[in-house]
Amino acid sequence: MHHTLTSLFAVMMTITAPVTQVGDIAICAVSEQVSGDQFMFTGHCPRFSGIGDAKAQKSLNAQMHEIVQGALFRTKAAAAVLPTDDRSEQRKAEGVFGYEVKRNGGGVVSLLFTDTLYAGRADTKQAKTGLSFYTGNGEVFDLIGLFMNSEEGMEQINKEVSRQLSERGLVTALQKQNPKIEAEQQFYLTNTDLVLIIPETTWFRREMGTVEFIIPFAKMNRCLKNQFAQ
Repeated sequence: MHHTLTSLFAVMMTITAPVTQVGDIAICAVSEQVSGDQFMFTGHCPRFSGIGDAKAQKSLNAQMHEIVQGALFRTKAAAAVLPTDDRSEQRKAEGVFGYEVKRNGGGVVSLLFTDTLYAGRADTKQAKTGLSFYTGNGEVFDLIGLFMNSEEGMEQINKEVSRQLSERGLVTALQKQNPKIEAEQQFYLTNTDLVLIIPETTWFRREMGTVEFIIPFAKMNRCLKNQFAQ
């Protein structure tokens, strides 16, 4: 009876790793593993310390936890619709959520999140998103937040993306006519570059996956805010 009751519940384990990224602030990884009869999930989310505004730091850490819980929910939802009759191959939904610290210095933190969900028979979905904020006050900023003149900045970005589409031979692969980068576009920053994230199936065929465009800050110095310009 005890074994039966135990099998009804998911097994969960949370591990906090030592601090591995130190720049303007300290960032450590909090890892979570959850498994059930029809799913397995592994999540890694960042925990921040050293942000100038304690309230903003608490809010950002809570947001990171919520993002991982959202990925766990999607894994469980995928498991719930897997076929389970005797004629079907028994399989599990597998979810993995992770992050990379792309920049932690110069008053800015920027991260790349990768959310991968496998639901069997080559049904794999992957989503990449970015998050950038100022270490002094914890303020999250979007793409136009990089620029002193947002209109000029977006014009330069779109001009550079158009150039790269031609240079990389990607024009014929486009499924969207005359695509434009908008203010809500996902991105992340390095110490020297802006990297634009084009999610799979939005501009290109699904087999191309996520496509990135790297734009050096040096190409946008004229309109970048001082903390990004070189």
